[in-house]
Amino acid sequence: MPDLSPLLVALDARRSEFLAGLDSIPPDQLSQSPISRAWSPLDIGEHLMLVERGLGHAAVRQIEKGENRKRFGEPSERSVEGLIRAMKTPSKYKMPEGVGIEPKGGVSLSELRQAWLEAGDQWRKVAEMLPLDLADEGLLMHAVGGPMTVAQTLRFLESHIEHHQHQLVRTVRALSAQTA
Repeated sequence: MPDLSPLLVALDARRSEFLAGLDSIPPDQLSQSPISRAWSPLDIGEHLMLVERGLGHAAVRQIEKGENRKRFGEPSERSVEGLIRAMKTPSKYKMPEGVGIEPKGGVSLSELRQAWLEAGDQWRKVAEMLPLDLADEGLLMHAVGGPMTVAQTLRFLESHIEHHQHQLVRTVRALSAQTA
């Protein structure tokens, strides 16, 4: 089993940082969006949790299927690194078509926190069950980055949170400007 603990620690820290940011937002602004069809702070957090949880479920299924798992092909370090670099910028990107990881809304901060922490626990389970012979396999697929290893996926998830932290800051600024 490969040692993924540094990546899990980094992901946990980034998740905790984002949740602390949500904790600092006035409760009446958590579910408000600054403009029509924009995500609220809670929507942004829900999106991140849904992505992390969905990829975690997919990783568990792939590992459990063993030889019967989906074969996505060889991971491209260049493609995945490009994706991660892009996610670390404050630039705005549209979600790839057909991904469908839209927040449903209506989730409370405590419900979001619980579900997201459970997603983190799931990734620890993935790390425990990942056999060494699958460590370099593209077990997961990203619409832009292509096939990703579990380690690459963990790095993507951390950068994904960082990307949406920029969105959260923009959203909070816009909400604050509206109430000023």
